[in-house]
Amino acid sequence: MKRRALFLTSLLCLLSSTFVIADDLEMSQKEIDNLGIAVAMPEVASTVGGIVAQARVVIPPSREIVISPIHSGLIVRLDVSEGDPVSRGDLLAEVRSPEFLTLQRDFLDAHNSHALAQNQLNRDRQLVEEGIVSRRRLEETEVLAKAAAASLGEHQQMLLLSGLSDPDIERLIESQKLSNDLKLRAPIDGVVLELTGIVGTQVSATDALYRLGDLSSLWLEIQVPQNLSRNVSLGMKVAVAESGADLPATIIGIGRLANSQTQTITVRAELTHPDHRLIPGQVVSVQIVDNQIEMTGSPTWSVPLSAIVRSDDQTYLFVRTQIGFEVRAVDVIATGADVSYLRHGVVADTRIAVSGVSALKALWLSQDDGET
Repeated sequence: MKRRALFLTSLLCLLSSTFVIADDLEMSQKEIDNLGIAVAMPEVASTVGGIVAQARVVIPPSREIVISPIHSGLIVRLDVSEGDPVSRGDLLAEVRSPEFLTLQRDFLDAHNSHALAQNQLNRDRQLVEEGIVSRRRLEETEVLAKAAAASLGEHQQMLLLSGLSDPDIERLIESQKLSNDLKLRAPIDGVVLELTGIVGTQVSATDALYRLGDLSSLWLEIQVPQNLSRNVSLGMKVAVAESGADLPATIIGIGRLANSQTQTITVRAELTHPDHRLIPGQVVSVQIVDNQIEMTGSPTWSVPLSAIVRSDDQTYLFVRTQIGFEVRAVDVIATGADVSYLRHGVVADTRIAVSGVSALKALWLSQDDGET
């Protein structure tokens, strides 16, 4: 029993000694120079950088429009090309379409039939008041007038879907002249993103001639590693390396499905700064900012990523002292592309090792092993 108790006591002493951490490294200036160790001071961070990732600039789906002729025909004219700006109502193309010709004729027939039915209804109402015709005849005339009005409305909607405006329809009624050239106009202010039509070729009703985009609002589709997505929340700001604007985007959506190949989550941010200078299709480097740092209160410090060392689950800095370096435990609250952010552990005049840190870590661990 005594031998077993002695063995357990020795084992506990051994285990406890392995967690002893040397807090100081005594080193001369010559030793520091020989190891190539350089020191620097931390800086106050105006923002805390979080996740660094790649993003693609895209147009929101609601701001893209495909222009199709609605009716089959022959392309006889294309007025704009890719990259051209367009305003609402601008002429884009003309398609010579027999179907469009028939549609106009049917509309005029419906319009004239509606006019006749309305005139007959007005006459029968007067005749009923004079007691010349029966009430039943008036009811029949009212049904016919309603059917004519419905038919006219249907044909008018077909013309509107074909691209004609209300003034165009009014001119058609006044002139009673048919046109076999279907004019396609821009429904929005934007830019021509794609032109697929060719003059002199036949197109069907579903063929896309143009793709237009409204660039007044753009999104960033950010690919965030799945294990980091839990640190992202709505409203966070996004810095873009290729943009001259400060924090030009705000996160508005977080995906719920991970890409099976890349294990990333798509995070969507809206570009809200008018001077972001980004274009659709561009791939950019972004940094999701955890929060804005208030000028009052406890400051946040940024230190080079190379200054941070890890041991087990703790992070440390090597702080310069009169006799060498102090190994100081710190809490890293966020990590950017090349910096780490701290709330505590340093002050403005703290000098920390920023190069040669691996040599210091080796000395520290070897000193720790020597004590054990």
